[in-house]
Amino acid sequence: MGQKFVNREDELKYLHKEYDQKRSSLVIIYGRRRIGKTTLIKHFIKGKKALYFIATEESERENKKSLQHALADFTGNGLLKKDVALEWGEIFSIFTHYNPADRKILVIDEFQY
Repeated sequence: MGQKFVNREDELKYLHKEYDQKRSSLVIIYGRRRIGKTTLIKHFIKGKKALYFIATEESERENKKSLQHALADFTGNGLLKKDVALEWGEIFSIFTHYNPADRKILVIDEFQY
């Protein structure tokens, strides 16, 4: 059975307001564990051009590599799956410059990892 999505109208309104701006923005969603942050995010990005990435407790190198591979799938750029480790700035630059006229969302869930 799917998870229920209730009582998040204010949060969704805020996310939509940020999304509708004509500029880039950074939104940090935080709170106690198990209160629905991930569900909120996934609900918000439905139907939008979004790259959702969940970081793991692996090394920073492995998380960069995993995000790079997710970006390869998102952009259709198979070269990003080659065994060349990009730096964080390069990964974010590729995301930013991919179809620059398009509004898109990058979600990094479990960012602390």
